Amino acid sequence: MGRQAIQKAFDLFLEAAQLGAPSAQHNVGYFYDVGLGTKKMVAKHCFWYLRAWRNHGQTDSCTKTIAQLYAAKGNIRKRRFLVE
Repeated sequence: MGRQAIQKAFDLFLEAAQLGAPSAQHNVGYFYDVGLGTKKMVAKHCFWYLRAWRNHGQTDSCTKTIAQLYAAKGNIRKRRFLVE
């Protein structure tokens, strides 16, 4: 997939995410997480993963990712809440 196609995919996912689609919110979080079609941005990937999780459309994958983020920041209490 070319760079322009990836950028277009990011733009489309972002538009759908802003409209409330949980799977698109998860994908936007992933794009920000790995820097695909945009810069890597921790705050934004956390925001979109949390939003997808709260919208109950991507619970398993978002829960795991959010738990890993909390663990990396040393917040074991929140991590345990998510995985238990």
